[in-house]
Amino acid sequence: MKLHFSILSLIFINILFFSFKKDNTYKIDLTKSGMTWRMPITGGEHNGTIKINSGYLVYDGNAIKAGTFTIDLNTVKDLDLEKEKQPKIEAHIKSEDFFETAKYPYATFVIDKIEKKEDNELMAYGKLTIKNITKPISFPVKFKESNNVLYVTADKIKINRKQYGIEIKNKGFKGGLKEMVINDAFNVSFSIALHP
Repeated sequence: MKLHFSILSLIFINILFFSFKKDNTYKIDLTKSGMTWRMPITGGEHNGTIKINSGYLVYDGNAIKAGTFTIDLNTVKDLDLEKEKQPKIEAHIKSEDFFETAKYPYATFVIDKIEKKEDNELMAYGKLTIKNITKPISFPVKFKESNNVLYVTADKIKINRKQYGIEIKNKGFKGGLKEMVINDAFNVSFSIALHP
């Protein structure tokens, strides 16, 4: 009887332990994290990097509960053109035709939840804010925990630039041609590491 009671007590304690796991905040390791972008255009694409400014995830040992990441839009770099041509396109991306970084220097992604789908694929759901415009967004992610470090990656997250007011401002003939050349959507990918 005592043995039976002890086993039941142990099971109950384990259930309580796993049911009330503490939420821990993991902060991004900027030295081991990165983000890339790709902008399709007629006849090709531009691509490069952009830096994450800060970020964290709330993790309870079983699932990611929440998180926020801030991207510094002034750090956009082009990698597909010759060096002498890179500053021109970088300046254009920062201009009012695109991110308008003088007024809106940061983009923010707030994670509402990460869910496991039927095929065991993880989906992140949240809100993306660019140029003070916030829209819901979801995309597949890969997640791994190793030696108390969280690793999260996502590939080719599709973002419709027009939803965030990213359009050529000069609507004249040249502006119209530029708008036609640029795809409505651009992609970003990231790989991040986080420590408690």
